[in-house]
Amino acid sequence: MSYHLASRSLRLIDRAPDVGGFADCLRFSLDGDVSAQTMQSQLCTPATHSANVSTVGQCIGELLAVDMNPTGQLLRLAKSEQVFVQTWQAYNSLGNVVAAVSYSGSSDSAARSAPKNHEKLVLGYQDVLPRVMRVNSNYQTWRSRLMDSRVSSIAKVLGAGSLLTDLALFFESHPRAKVSDACIELGVQPRTLERRFKEIGVTPVMYKRVCMLTMASQAVLWTDKSFKDIAEKHGYADAAHMSRAFSAATGGLSPSTLRAIAAA
Repeated sequence: MSYHLASRSLRLIDRAPDVGGFADCLRFSLDGDVSAQTMQSQLCTPATHSANVSTVGQCIGELLAVDMNPTGQLLRLAKSEQVFVQTWQAYNSLGNVVAAVSYSGSSDSAARSAPKNHEKLVLGYQDVLPRVMRVNSNYQTWRSRLMDSRVSSIAKVLGAGSLLTDLALFFESHPRAKVSDACIELGVQPRTLERRFKEIGVTPVMYKRVCMLTMASQAVLWTDKSFKDIAEKHGYADAAHMSRAFSAATGGLSPSTLRAIAAA
């Protein structure tokens, strides 16, 4: 897939700095697409060649657990194999892949006939899939994982600090508020906020956009509310504006496509 999870997993195997940290997760929340050329180069590193399937699956699972991107939320909260299968097929159809490798579930033998440098990734996804579905089979656990997908929750998990956690909570409740409104509400000097965001390499406005997208993703994926109502509630100008944000974040998947896959 051209989705960032595979690429970042290979970077994690290669011990690239900051992969899986809070700033890294934020950046890939808004832009989750990875070019085929970048993916090809990462598949050819010595670390990738020496890694075993278990290591690849572990890295995919580790990053998926804190993935705030709409596609990440879709995969992490999947209750059936078809969610993985249809997501895989959707990315193949977009064309931004090194090779259009087929995938039909955890027992798929096609992985063995995939190009050698893809085989570990396909098998790594197969390794993660049963664990995801086993955890999500319990409704109360699934509901808890749904809440844990919010920026404020992941900020706590990744140790981003109280300022960023509180700011996420504010924007999750007030998606149309300005950054200056948040400073007043939280009693924070704008310069203090600017310094903190400079440390992690994103802007306060980007942070607000991630909060909007994450909350909207939950409504798109797991409710039957209209896209118009979701867009209005979560700070977008209209449904078209929200759709553009989803497409940019996922590398081309629309809210309607994601909702259809979630229902599989």
